[in-house]
Amino acid sequence: MQSSVLRNQISSHFFFNTLNVIKASYHESTELGDRALDLLSQYYRSTTEAGDTYLVPLTKEIGLITSYLELYNLRAEKPFRILFNIEEYEYQVPYFSLQPLLENAIRYSGVNEMEEGYIQIDSTKEGDHYVLVFKDNGKGFNPSEIKSRSVGLRNVESRLRLLLGASMKIDSKVGEGTKITLLIPVDQEHHGGNVA
Repeated sequence: MQSSVLRNQISSHFFFNTLNVIKASYHESTELGDRALDLLSQYYRSTTEAGDTYLVPLTKEIGLITSYLELYNLRAEKPFRILFNIEEYEYQVPYFSLQPLLENAIRYSGVNEMEEGYIQIDSTKEGDHYVLVFKDNGKGFNPSEIKSRSVGLRNVESRLRLLLGASMKIDSKVGEGTKITLLIPVDQEHHGGNVA
């Protein structure tokens, strides 16, 4: 129940942000607005198909954020660039868990203002954990301020703990970028919800 409430909070946040993207796209041109609506339709078709699923394959979650980034970049003055280094992908993650990490990087990292700015996702296996790293080389921030500024990150952390017994660590330094590390137990049989 608690996980479902947290997921709904994240989904609402995304939906209203996306409506703003579509509105801005129509200010540019009707074609751009139509393209944005098509992307939103495709995105929500995928999310609706998941139904009451709590856990999805990492590959599906990556597909969702890739679609979101394409939608966002329709109106970005300088498009955001995302890099993937996926060595390990055959495991589950909480549904809609990477979206808030991407949104946070878009809103705060400033990587699109840099000549070589990027957002990167790494996935490896180390011992009895899958290690999923979400990082950027942006402007960074003081991690002690995170509690007051990101409902999305707190929700991701709560859902990881509730559904998988996983943990999240945030490392960031002003001027050096941000690194968010998710440690997900390889043994996922003893934790939450329905699986896609």
